[in-house]
Amino acid sequence: FFKKSRKENEAEKILRHEVEENADFLKICKCLLNIIPDTIIVINRDLRVELVLNPSSNNPLAPDKSIIGKKTTDFYINLITDQLNIAINDAFKTNELMTFNYTYREEGNAYYFKMIIKALSDSKVCCLVHDFTASRLSQLQLMDAQNELEHLNHRLWLVLNTANVIPWEVNFATKRITFDDQAIKLTDIFKIAIKEKLLTYIQDIKQLIKDNSNKKILSKDIQINVGNEIQWFNLKCIIDKRNELGKPINIIGAAVNIESQRQIENNLKKAKDIAEKSNRMKSAFLANMSHEIRTPLNAIIGFSGILSQEENLSKEEKAEFVKVINDNNELLLHLINDILDLAKIDA
Repeated sequence: FFKKSRKENEAEKILRHEVEENADFLKICKCLLNIIPDTIIVINRDLRVELVLNPSSNNPLAPDKSIIGKKTTDFYINLITDQLNIAINDAFKTNELMTFNYTYREEGNAYYFKMIIKALSDSKVCCLVHDFTASRLSQLQLMDAQNELEHLNHRLWLVLNTANVIPWEVNFATKRITFDDQAIKLTDIFKIAIKEKLLTYIQDIKQLIKDNSNKKILSKDIQINVGNEIQWFNLKCIIDKRNELGKPINIIGAAVNIESQRQIENNLKKAKDIAEKSNRMKSAFLANMSHEIRTPLNAIIGFSGILSQEENLSKEEKAEFVKVINDNNELLLHLINDILDLAKIDA
């Protein structure tokens, strides 16, 4: 009797321990279900829902527990139901994990889900519905941002290429300067740039660094040796980044070939000098011509007045005065013709 009682007590202890362990396990499972936001659906071989845990109003497969006892064919989204039924049958056949994604749209909003299906037994499967809407939307936003960045890069490349602008950057950590993806040492820059011009630009950059400003743009024209040919470039630069001590990390800039612009400016300057010289010559010419024209006119007017006013002139005097008037008329006509010919040439 005592042996039997002892065995029963030991069995009760073991049973009680197992019950306690199972209770602890159930508490853990319940806690996990509360922590995990995913929806769990248990479906039998007849494609009928037996259990729904953590239903979600955003989930078209399990908006609430009202679907318990219904068949999957009673769900209101046929496309998702078809995928679900195929995955359930495959899970029973293969006893492997089945997954598929589906999207649900409502009132302009999109919800993204992943279905994970595994057979619990020969008669039931467990369906875990994971809502990854937040991560998917973040991914789509990132893709949009990348596309927009690529679009802006294409536009920037087109502008730089059209304007013949060469981007350049000075990296103080590597002590290299990069011209259009071609990096060279800072000490080698004197091999391609006119040293005197570059030194003044470097002094300006040092002053820019001291100003502790990341917005001030430095612009200067310097000469650079390009293919054994000295050409003019306009260099612009700005401090891009500074470290916690305020020292610059890098400088970004743009170089524009202004050789043709310089040649145009020189040609315009020469043309201006020629035009000013021509204008001075025209002014001198007009001054001389006014004097030359006034001389025969004075003679013509003077002797014509004498002929008209003096009555006691002899024939010889009149003939001499008329000759003077005719000579000055011819001289005046010759001057006028010369002026007209010069005007035609100038036109």
